[in-house]
Amino acid sequence: MSPQSLVLPLYILVNNLPQVSPKTSLYVGALFPLTSEHKDGWTGGNGILPAAQMAFDHVNRAGVLKHYQVRMIWNDTKGSPGWAEHILFEFLHKEPRKIMLLGAGFSSCSTVVAALAGLDQWAIPQISYSSTSPELSVKKSYPYFYRTIPDDTSFNEPRIALLKTFKWSHVGTIFQEEDIHRTAITDLQALFWENGIIKLSSESFREDAHAQMENIKKRGARIILANFFGKGARQVFCEAYKLRMYGAKYVWILLGYIERNWWLVNDSSITCTPGQLFEAMDGHLATDYLWSTGSEAKTAYGKTVEDFQAEYEAKVSPEARDVHRGYAYDAVWAMALALNRTIPKLATPLDKVPYGDRSLSVEITKALRGTNFSGVTGPVGFTSKGNRAGDTQIVQMKDGRFVTVGLYRINTGEITWNDYEPITWKGGSPPRDKTKLVYELMSVSVSLFTFMAVLTSLAIVISLFFLWFNITKRNVRFIKMSSPNLNNSVLLGCTLSYISVFLFGLDGGFISDGYEMICASRAWTLSLGFSLAYGAMFSKTWRVHLIFTNKKLKRKVVKDRHLFAVVCLLVIADVIYLTVWQLTDPMTRIVREFIKESLDTDLDVTLVKQLELCESRLTYRWLGVLCGYKGLLLLFGAFLAWETRNVSIPALNDSKYIGMSVYNVFILCVIGAPISLAMSEEPDASFSIISVCIIICTSITLCLVFIPKVLEMKRIRLVGEELCRTFTTNNLVIETNSTIPTMEIETERQLIELKRKMADKDKEIRELRLRLMNSPSGGKQSHKIQISSAEEITPIDEA
Repeated sequence: MSPQSLVLPLYILVNNLPQVSPKTSLYVGALFPLTSEHKDGWTGGNGILPAAQMAFDHVNRAGVLKHYQVRMIWNDTKGSPGWAEHILFEFLHKEPRKIMLLGAGFSSCSTVVAALAGLDQWAIPQISYSSTSPELSVKKSYPYFYRTIPDDTSFNEPRIALLKTFKWSHVGTIFQEEDIHRTAITDLQALFWENGIIKLSSESFREDAHAQMENIKKRGARIILANFFGKGARQVFCEAYKLRMYGAKYVWILLGYIERNWWLVNDSSITCTPGQLFEAMDGHLATDYLWSTGSEAKTAYGKTVEDFQAEYEAKVSPEARDVHRGYAYDAVWAMALALNRTIPKLATPLDKVPYGDRSLSVEITKALRGTNFSGVTGPVGFTSKGNRAGDTQIVQMKDGRFVTVGLYRINTGEITWNDYEPITWKGGSPPRDKTKLVYELMSVSVSLFTFMAVLTSLAIVISLFFLWFNITKRNVRFIKMSSPNLNNSVLLGCTLSYISVFLFGLDGGFISDGYEMICASRAWTLSLGFSLAYGAMFSKTWRVHLIFTNKKLKRKVVKDRHLFAVVCLLVIADVIYLTVWQLTDPMTRIVREFIKESLDTDLDVTLVKQLELCESRLTYRWLGVLCGYKGLLLLFGAFLAWETRNVSIPALNDSKYIGMSVYNVFILCVIGAPISLAMSEEPDASFSIISVCIIICTSITLCLVFIPKVLEMKRIRLVGEELCRTFTTNNLVIETNSTIPTMEIETERQLIELKRKMADKDKEIRELRLRLMNSPSGGKQSHKIQISSAEEITPIDEA
């Protein structure tokens, strides 16, 4: 068949084909950062623009908009908000009409564009592919702004999930002083509170992060979440290197979209080398965008992600490629699908709708909120705030490259770790969020407590022996003269003092419950024991003092019950004082931490030694008043002992022994109390000092009071001395079960009285001699002083 024979059939075929009318063009104004006004500024638009062009081409090929084709008019923002504003006005005032806006790249540029485009006179919907500032989520200010890249706050939920996965509940934060970072960290801190995570430190910086990093280290934060760009990262990790805030004990969680190879940039503001920066930051974790989904997943265009990547890489050189390409591709498809859903709802063709017609803008935004398709970057959908609802990948820096170790799925709120590389931990396992504190209660050793308990028990046995002796021999004249009932009070007080030794040794190492009761009982037993023992001794001495210093002829009766009344008054005073103390300012258990030792540096375990103390709010004031009152009692006893020191009836007078007891108590308290306070951090030493002081003071007092009586009783048995019944004086009667012979008491009393009178006369003699020597005739005459009687002194001339 000749070629000419085919012409007619082809002509007929062509003429019978349906007529295809040309599609109407819709224009989108696009803004890309192709160049930068700043050195080393981000110019990722060179890799994003080709991806957007591919998307427009695919949309038009697929015939997404039946009667329309979408075209792009683009311009370079140079990364400057001013330039972005200028470009927007060009778009608005030059034909053709731009039905939507794509971009801008920088959040600062998108903020300006979205604010102006959202004005009622324009009302132009906008979708960004790389602006992540949380500020753009405020619909009141940016009503028509949407983005296919998640905002910075979208990383906060994955970060919380990451913290929960490894049970990190104590963290620190640091961010570069930028609105985008401040807003994201503020939102993150709110999530901390909701999830029971304790913020140890939150720092921000502009140019120098030294003080902030020191504060984080001081607060003990080991898990540190940081938001900053490349320059801020260099500042922080230079300080981290200097402060050794990296390695097995630390985990840094950063943003994954920081500039590539930021640690290699020459930065004169820091003193660290790229190698030092890399050493400090290697191994850190980051939350990053899901730049692309699985290679076999199909997109809205019907091609796989792998197909998209192959086509993109064929058109763009490696140097110009940018990670945001998938978000730009998906943004164009989101625009096309939203416009397609809007067409049937409008009476006016899309290309004829003027600026400021909110009906179109409202319908487009409604369509965007209902968008749901498979994109290069995964499922694409938008929240009510216009933010991308997407998954987040967890990555780790390993040997200078990011490796995906997990994927946070927004629909489940959990991190998937399967099918990803495992996290490499510097210490072989996840570090603790803080130093593990192992608490050890400092308590009295069992061996020391046992030794003191045995010693105290022996002392109590001895006091019981003295009690038995005092009761069984109470009718013996010598014992009866010493007021055996008051001696029983002394023994009871000493026994209570001994019991307090057991109470001082019982602490958290021996008992877990009732410690506060033990605390209070220490003061009660020791105070009441002192009042019973020394109160009885002093009251006996007071009676002797009355006998031998009574100058009046009035007859008195001083019975044992009068002396018991004195002891009871002292005991009642103690009870009232201690009761008021316990009711108004009760003793409570306080645990203080004293010594911290590192048990294992590699495992980050620290031993904390704790000491249980028994204190109230005003412990030392209460003790000061109590000790002051007891001290006055000791002084009064010492005074009585001194006044009756010349009474030579051994059975009646304990003055010498009381004086020795007071001296013994005073010396041991003066030495023991300060040493005990100084050694309060050492339970064994403190308990030893307190116990020894109580045991020695009490035992010496018992021995001084009762051993002479035991020895005298032995002597009495040897010489066969008889019991006698009563003793009286002309002006005073001492009533016991039996009495002391009158002659012996009276003779002793007269001797004391004569000694007192002789002392008075000696004083008068000294005064007279001094007066004579000072008289005018003292140099010519001498006088002799003659004592004619006990009541009279007469000067005699010695001429």
